[in-house]
Amino acid sequence: MEQRKSNISIYGWRAFKILLAVFAFWFVYDKISEQKDAEGYLMQLKEAFQRPETMYSLIVVLILMVFNWLTEAMKWKLMIDRIEKISLFRSLEAVCSGLTISIFTPNRVGEFAGRVFHLEKANKIQATIITIIENISQLLVTLLIGSIAAVYYFSVYAELSFVVSFSVCITLLVVAFISVLLFFNIRFLENVFKKLKFPQKWYVMFHVLSEYSSTELFRVFILAIIRYFIFVVQFYILIRMYGGDSTFLPSLVMIAMTYLVITIVPSFTLIELGIRGAAATYFFSKITLDVLPVLNAVFSLWIINLAIPALAGAIFMLNFRLGKTKTE
Repeated sequence: MEQRKSNISIYGWRAFKILLAVFAFWFVYDKISEQKDAEGYLMQLKEAFQRPETMYSLIVVLILMVFNWLTEAMKWKLMIDRIEKISLFRSLEAVCSGLTISIFTPNRVGEFAGRVFHLEKANKIQATIITIIENISQLLVTLLIGSIAAVYYFSVYAELSFVVSFSVCITLLVVAFISVLLFFNIRFLENVFKKLKFPQKWYVMFHVLSEYSSTELFRVFILAIIRYFIFVVQFYILIRMYGGDSTFLPSLVMIAMTYLVITIVPSFTLIELGIRGAAATYFFSKITLDVLPVLNAVFSLWIINLAIPALAGAIFMLNFRLGKTKTE
């Protein structure tokens, strides 16, 4: 009887994974087909491919996509090795699977579950906490660079009073620098949990955070910075590929502001592409009259950096593991 229940559980889990993979493929297809300006996008894409340099630009962007997710895999491996040693390839599998799950959840919270189920021995709750901290490193880089860009943006482009601009910039910079400082002193959380007197089993889960040295966290932070500038370079190359006329420095500021907004504003993946497009259009309209290349770059970047890895993750999800969660 127990064997029969076990078989049902195994088959049910396999069916769930296959269903999830199929749904991921459908989601990406539906997202691409519902693009409102699909005709204009395809026309400009066709025009772009008539230029010989377009293929080189696209190849560079695709290569950068590989480096982007390899860098993220290195970040997660560096953190998760504390509780379970894994290969870089398995880390990449987990990262892509997490991306697949995340497209169905608000603010991509499902990404944590998608990753930790690739682990065989590690405590799943500890792994989730570590993954959250690792993800926070990327958020902090976006916040920090975006805050610095905001100083330039509000001083040059924003049509607001000095008091409002100054207040926004100072608030962003203070929040960013304090957040980064706390990240490098993550052991501080251990003392916080002690004072709050959480149950001992909760404390065991969070204790792993105090084991990371500042050097390890600095390496993770540097990898997050590398990823950030990969995003920026990809975005700018695509804008130029579609015929955009904005120069690099102003584009860098507007890209940083776009990423800052989509990081701060809570969203669901179903509408995230729309938010990206709206934010990019708003900021780039300050430096160019033709925003269509920017919109096409946003859409292309979504396909390259999110849709393609998510489809790969749908296949990797078949390696999900339902191990027992240990508490000690």
